[in-house]
Amino acid sequence: MANIYKQKYRKAVKQVTMWMADDDMECEMQPMVDESVTLPDHDHSDDTSNEICEQFPHDAVEKNENGEESGVSGVMYDEELPLSSSDDESDSHLYDTGDALKTDLAEFMVSEHLTRQASNKLIALLRKHGHDLPKDCRTLTNTPRVINVVNKCGGQYVYFGVKKCLQMAESSCDAFHVTVNIDGIPVFKSSNVQFWPILCVINSLPPTIIALYVGSTKPTPVDEFLADFVHDMEELQSTGFVVTKGVIKPVVLRGFVCDAPARAFIKNIKGHNSLSGCERCLAVGVSTNSRTTFSSAGCYSAEKRRHDKFVNLDYAGSHQLGGTPLCRIASDCINMCALDYLHLVCLGAVRRILMFWKKGDRRVKLSSSQLMQLSEKLIGLRDFIPSEFARRPRSIAELDRWKATEYRQFLLYTGPVVLKSVLPADLYKHFLCLSVSVSIMLTSNRDQREHYLDFACELMHHFVSNCDRFYGIEFLVYNIHSLLHLGDDVKFFEASLDDISAFPFENFLQTLKRLVRSPSNPIAQVAKRIHEFESVGMPLTGTSPAQKQSKLAANNRDCVVLLKSGKFAEIVDNKDDVLTCAVYRKACLRPFFTEPCSSDIFNIVFVERLSGSTYITDVMETDIERKAMRLPYRDGYVLMPLVHNE
Repeated sequence: MANIYKQKYRKAVKQVTMWMADDDMECEMQPMVDESVTLPDHDHSDDTSNEICEQFPHDAVEKNENGEESGVSGVMYDEELPLSSSDDESDSHLYDTGDALKTDLAEFMVSEHLTRQASNKLIALLRKHGHDLPKDCRTLTNTPRVINVVNKCGGQYVYFGVKKCLQMAESSCDAFHVTVNIDGIPVFKSSNVQFWPILCVINSLPPTIIALYVGSTKPTPVDEFLADFVHDMEELQSTGFVVTKGVIKPVVLRGFVCDAPARAFIKNIKGHNSLSGCERCLAVGVSTNSRTTFSSAGCYSAEKRRHDKFVNLDYAGSHQLGGTPLCRIASDCINMCALDYLHLVCLGAVRRILMFWKKGDRRVKLSSSQLMQLSEKLIGLRDFIPSEFARRPRSIAELDRWKATEYRQFLLYTGPVVLKSVLPADLYKHFLCLSVSVSIMLTSNRDQREHYLDFACELMHHFVSNCDRFYGIEFLVYNIHSLLHLGDDVKFFEASLDDISAFPFENFLQTLKRLVRSPSNPIAQVAKRIHEFESVGMPLTGTSPAQKQSKLAANNRDCVVLLKSGKFAEIVDNKDDVLTCAVYRKACLRPFFTEPCSSDIFNIVFVERLSGSTYITDVMETDIERKAMRLPYRDGYVLMPLVHNE
């Protein structure tokens, strides 16, 4: 950790050097160090341990004018360390008109996550060379003195508000569509302290935070935890949100994207291990070797659950534990809680399949030589994985450490290639049913997705109904059974699985976690960092909310694209906006697999390494449909487009 801060400080010094080189001031300066900028002794520790006043413990309770406790604990800076220690009043202003240096400096400190100690050293260096800056970085970043922390649900709670999230969203839209995520994440490895934030995505923008809870357990009861959010949503749904010039735009609650435990928590239903744990149908599981399985024939055609019965608590006892505040704001408590494919498919079904191949029953367990062959094939693809992928393939020996993106990569891209010569034909076809079905549901092209959606649901039904034949009854747990309802989400939300996934929320949770620098009062640290990002007009991730551009280059990783004409092209040279490409002739392409369907329907093809299979032409970037990849297989390559959105 110390090395990270040293690197950031060196980067800061380098940036300052550039600022000084561009400075046009020609005033004479004496090489003196102002004694008043010397940091106090207790400033030589970590940033946040200094920010939080030890004289104001986090469980302190403020009192109102009548001497009654208000239930709000104010986390406050020490009065001996004011936000601005400047000698004159001008330093109290955040940004002077035309003073771009203060703006750039504040943005730099916030985006690079500099500690207060490093930031103050940077300011002292600039003041030494004649720049009119406050002595304390908290004046530049507009760090609040007090954070109102409420003791609630057995922990500490800060509410930022739905309206603040709407203010940061684009106002050019016709309506604000809100997708909500609620999940828990441990803050430290050595304690039970955990964050439970309420996050939202508005109109496909990056996630923002509505509320934050910190405690040693999850917040209970759920009614109290969701009270502020539900009240705001009720008001916004009925009155709309006022944007510029008094224009009122409607606010629509699109749905909730959570994992299974979080969905059970906010819906106040039994967990996924319950015999009646399915959230979409009345299927009843059985206990098999201390594991709940959904293997009976009735589980494939069970009656669907209904919102009106859910609201009337008709499922109480078997499925519901009681009422939920979501009924006040959700028009359909059953379908509006999406079955997130990050947890259901990637960390659920795909991980379970690989575990059974590695450690399962002998009828599907792969031999040591097969596992070694599979690992070698995966590692051999590392140099062909496009830059859009955060991780490259790893060995099966590291399966326990694979992330969700790696399981997704295996399901959609590398798995169909490396498994073809390793698995038996019937088991390989069974795996392809899952791969093709999820690929269809991930398709961003709405017309193509809707055209093949019924076929995708049939493939998914075939996959689930044949799992017991290949893997045994114990394989059919909640995650596998819920695959039957995945297509219903695509139909209900009229969107691809990527648009209703938890991937952006999971990334944001890690961003929140990185804002904590010390164990002292983590909720105040996060709240202050969030306010600093807002004050400089920057998203919490420190990056632009604009979509990332695909990297195009003449190398093995980033050279293949799918053109709007339906042809694959390999970039040979990249100059300006014109790409010199080797376009593959369609006559040289053939389907990579033919069962359960022909792969060329979804632009997955095989081409041999033969001369004359391509021709050279210039291609404009506007002619590109999407990025693709080229994976080696035997004496040729498998070409396939990227179907997911990173």
